[in-house]
Amino acid sequence: MNLADGTEEVDEKFLKIIIIGDSLVGKSSFVESFINSKFRRTKTGVDFAFKIVKFQDQVVKLQLWDINGQLEKCSSIRRLYYRDASACVIIFDVTQRKTFDSVVDWRKNVTMLSNVRSIPCLLLANKIDLPSPIVNDEEIEELCKQNNFIGWCKVSVPDRTNIDKTMQFLVEKTLISNG
Repeated sequence: MNLADGTEEVDEKFLKIIIIGDSLVGKSSFVESFINSKFRRTKTGVDFAFKIVKFQDQVVKLQLWDINGQLEKCSSIRRLYYRDASACVIIFDVTQRKTFDSVVDWRKNVTMLSNVRSIPCLLLANKIDLPSPIVNDEEIEELCKQNNFIGWCKVSVPDRTNIDKTMQFLVEKTLISNG
């Protein structure tokens, strides 16, 4: 649509995306890499960042909530962080079996604590740049099918492998599911 001053009105969307998973799986580094296109080892409790991306003819304002990796603590506070989330990214470390094993608990936690009926969740298998992965593709695929993930992808934050691609996929799927 053209406005009276000759400029074109741009369709804007806002998406709140929560980034969760066990401690030390690379959540904060993932967010840093996506936002600033560089790798930096970071550790935070709860933090959020903004990024504007384009999807088709829309400007999409992303608010990424990087939430601490202690699933059993602070569920009442976690409920506030999850409130009105548009989508979720759950990250695990392919070299640490326990981080994969807790993915189902994280997924259940999102479903239970968010006020959104069906929140799109993407699973990321991080640290593929490290030797000796313990979790294989078939296990990941089966977990995703059984727990209603919209998809999964292998990522490497230091190499920036699939960082932008996964977030573009998540934005597209979320916008489509939200109509």
